[in-house]
Amino acid sequence: MDFSQCSKKIYPYCKGIQNQSIFVAKLFRAGGSKNFSDSPYDSHEYEKKLISGTKPKPLTDKLKQTFPSPVDVAGIEAFFMECIDEDRIPEAMNAYGIPDTIEPDKNCLSAALARQYQLLFESPDIDVEDIISTEYRRLLADEPEDDLIQFKPLYKGDSASAYGGEQEYQKNTDNSFRHVWELRNTGTVTWEGRKLVFIKTYKTGPLAEQTVIQIPKMEPGTHKKIAVVMQTRGKEGRFCCHFEMQDSDGKNCFPNHNSMFDIKVKIDFIPDVNAEV
Repeated sequence: MDFSQCSKKIYPYCKGIQNQSIFVAKLFRAGGSKNFSDSPYDSHEYEKKLISGTKPKPLTDKLKQTFPSPVDVAGIEAFFMECIDEDRIPEAMNAYGIPDTIEPDKNCLSAALARQYQLLFESPDIDVEDIISTEYRRLLADEPEDDLIQFKPLYKGDSASAYGGEQEYQKNTDNSFRHVWELRNTGTVTWEGRKLVFIKTYKTGPLAEQTVIQIPKMEPGTHKKIAVVMQTRGKEGRFCCHFEMQDSDGKNCFPNHNSMFDIKVKIDFIPDVNAEV
């Protein structure tokens, strides 16, 4: 994801901002850069070229250097909290591949956007990992924060999200259950010859009936449902079953984002009350 792609998705859901150029100027100032004036009476031609047109201007190193180190993430979050239309939060979430089944939360969306722009402003690359959907879910679940450097994919411009099922399955011992991922190709790379591979369960626990699950060809912006059956194997406890997306050569496509396809399950022995004594 680059600056133009990220900004075009959220701008339509921001109220009280006259045009895309002013949006860019205000966003820069929120992050701590004074490179652009946010006055509507000044010329904003360069800001317009950063976000619009068939060939937008890239976010250059020179522009990135106008931001403080670190970027004012809290300022960007406050900017989105103020300007995003409260009534259109679900639409804004959908623009970044977050499905309707996920609870809408303006605070989480604003914070996730702030982290995305931090990555855009601080990374040496023009295209960076799309972390909004992952960050939104992490924030909603109040999970610990990851280091942004961990989000770099194997292939430039590649990005994915995976939804499906419960946050943590509650299952009996010696049981099987079916997990369904809704995989979304949220990047700019076409997926061909990819697969989800069961690597291990953290602690000895559930096993996958199928350890390699082929993924059909997926163009950017598409989504598919992929399923696996897990066996609980009679051991009680909380477990994390680790899967990774690999390319046709067996390389991990998201080597620094290790929990994206994980399945969590809590297993307890539940006696059969109808069993004969």
